[in-house]
Amino acid sequence: MGAMFYECSSLTSLDLSNFNTSQVTNMSYMFKDSGNLISLNLSNFDTSQVTNVSYMFHNCTKLTSIDFSQATFEKVTSFDYMFGINANIYIVAKDDTARNWLQTRLDENQSLGTIVTVAELELGASVPEDETASNTTVPDDEIASDTTVPDDEIASDTTV
Repeated sequence: MGAMFYECSSLTSLDLSNFNTSQVTNMSYMFKDSGNLISLNLSNFDTSQVTNVSYMFHNCTKLTSIDFSQATFEKVTSFDYMFGINANIYIVAKDDTARNWLQTRLDENQSLGTIVTVAELELGASVPEDETASNTTVPDDEIASDTTVPDDEIASDTTV
């Protein structure tokens, strides 16, 4: 999964909660330089085998929300510049152990952020409303306006 969404500048939000990541060991550069990415739903990521998260969110300057509510980081040994962003990020962590690990990574990267645990959410901590998007979105200015479909490729039962 390393560099899977590297330099995907059209992405603004992404829901990867259904990805099976149970055997993944490398998530380095996964979202690096995806500069328009605002929110990520990684709520079901199984990170129990992951050892490398270096540069995972580096230069995701608009990223404000990550749901890491199932992630653990016990096996991670490479985490250089995991964040390296200039946003005030909101992260949901599985537990205090994950929160402490993530807070250390934020501090090392001189990034600002708020990290809450799943238990705190259950007790009433709030998620900022503008940071809960879960659909992949392409900005209007990146959609080609001159795209045409030849008449012979339009299904006869298609209604517009």
